[in-house]
Amino acid sequence: MFGLGLAVGVCIAAVFAAVPSLRRVVGEEIMPRGFWYFMMWWCIAMLLLAVAAVLQVLIHETGHLLGGLSSGYRFVSFRIGNRMVVKEQGRWRFKRFSIEGTAGQCLLEPPSTPDGKFPYRLYCMGGVAANLVVSVAAVAVAAHVAMPVFWAALLAMLFVSGTYIVITNGIPLKINGVPNDGYNLVTVGRDDFARRSLWLQLKVNALQSRGERLRDMPGEWFSLPEGADMGNYMTVAVAGMAADRLIEMHCFEQARDLLERADAAGAGGVEIFRREVQAELLFVGIVTGGERWRLEQMYTPALRRHVERYGRYMLSCIRLQYAWARLVERDAAKAEALLARAGEVYAGSPVKGEADAEMELIRWVETIEP
Repeated sequence: MFGLGLAVGVCIAAVFAAVPSLRRVVGEEIMPRGFWYFMMWWCIAMLLLAVAAVLQVLIHETGHLLGGLSSGYRFVSFRIGNRMVVKEQGRWRFKRFSIEGTAGQCLLEPPSTPDGKFPYRLYCMGGVAANLVVSVAAVAVAAHVAMPVFWAALLAMLFVSGTYIVITNGIPLKINGVPNDGYNLVTVGRDDFARRSLWLQLKVNALQSRGERLRDMPGEWFSLPEGADMGNYMTVAVAGMAADRLIEMHCFEQARDLLERADAAGAGGVEIFRREVQAELLFVGIVTGGERWRLEQMYTPALRRHVERYGRYMLSCIRLQYAWARLVERDAAKAEALLARAGEVYAGSPVKGEADAEMELIRWVETIEP
């Protein structure tokens, strides 16, 4: 992060030096007036950078959208921050939803092809390509077209924020343990099963958005090849969906086996996958009558933080909290409050099939005698 911060600082200095109008304002008006005048303009520049960053996130997700649609994908949802547009039963709906660590997300339904292959490059890298084009165009216009300083500065910040997104999404990296677009492209490009996993994740999300349950989807979709590498996060994604499907069907021992294999492999090296796997293992332990001391060992501080953080909008985390409160702590008041919270989150959920399945499980937990 220090390196990225340094790169952004160098980028800001370079673009201000490259744009004549900005170079003149800095050299002739800002610097001669002293430190506090400079800091005032620095704060203004940071506000413009924030505005430009939001615009570049919108451009990035639009790039994914256009890249996917041009490859035969169908629209499912589009999110910037916590503002989301989804298509439900042929109608556009606006919802609030967010995933910590992501500024936006564009989810589409992939095309089905007879040979099992599907186009993925434009969808994966459309966002980075859009940021790159807009960034280059912004700095070119700012440097060669006469305009007020405000607009030149905004274009300069579009270049800076766009360059940052291109670097952090285009170079294959894991940021805070989450693979970026470039990393996904490389992984999917060199592994047939990873490509199938990407298709399956997108297809399942599309079907769940239309109200389908995992248990109603073909079982062969969720099968893992012999000796599947659980160290690969794309394999873990399929294993996680398979385990969720088994939990939905109350096949808890089979789900436990899959989850334990994924947990032993570090859930593919992706922190959020690892915590989700541990959360489902704990849920299975609770509903199958696990000993309290063992369950308390499983409910580590790191897992508690994950569940509390994502429990604001993920029904699976609320399900675990509810099961813990009702069956382990035996706190009826806390369980009732969590049940009410689940109802609120359910009402705003953008993925109807998943939300229905989660509420069904929560209602089932309600029938278990503490």
